[in-house]
Amino acid sequence: MSLPIENQRLKDIMFFYAKNNISKFSNDIGISQPRISRLFIKDKRNGTYPKLSFEIVQSVINKFIDVNPEWLLTGSGSMLKSDTQVVVENVGIPYFNVDFTAGFDVLFDSQSAQPDSYVTSPLFADSECVVKCSGDSMAPKIPNGCYIGLKKIDVDDILFGEVYAIVTNNWRTIKYVRKADKSNKLLLVPENKVDYDEQELLKSKVHSVWIVNAYGVRLN
Repeated sequence: MSLPIENQRLKDIMFFYAKNNISKFSNDIGISQPRISRLFIKDKRNGTYPKLSFEIVQSVINKFIDVNPEWLLTGSGSMLKSDTQVVVENVGIPYFNVDFTAGFDVLFDSQSAQPDSYVTSPLFADSECVVKCSGDSMAPKIPNGCYIGLKKIDVDDILFGEVYAIVTNNWRTIKYVRKADKSNKLLLVPENKVDYDEQELLKSKVHSVWIVNAYGVRLN
């Protein structure tokens, strides 16, 4: 049984505000550390995770006023109320309102692709573009719904151990790239090893490679 989505959303908030430091997060919201820790550990008696209580939800909302209550409770919308704030002038890093795993390569193969807006945050200053990222294979490092900054590189310039966005003719994925047993392959490694497996990929099947050089739940 994987972590309930409500508990994962709380974990995403803890990652953003406390870098996954449970002690700091607990102190911030005024809830004891054991109560928070138990939310991420299966109860050995019944094999299930404790449910996220209304008291904890209320404490989070009271402490972190930027958190979107609807997202925390239902998953609807963005984690932060200000997630959608972007600069509309043609200044900054191009932001494309597209999910990397759904149509990214089609977008960038088009000569007429136009950004939806531009990002001015210093966080993405070294990126060529910014897009959305869905899925939890790289959580909690890169949580579901995160914005990622990308910079295109050649497959032969990959530095093993870094996070890359890989595009093949059939699918797209974001993973750590490590050295495979054979030189003509890449080893793709998820952050979330509980729900996802490592996999090997032939370099010849790679359509394009983008280093993920920035990520965050805010655009600006």
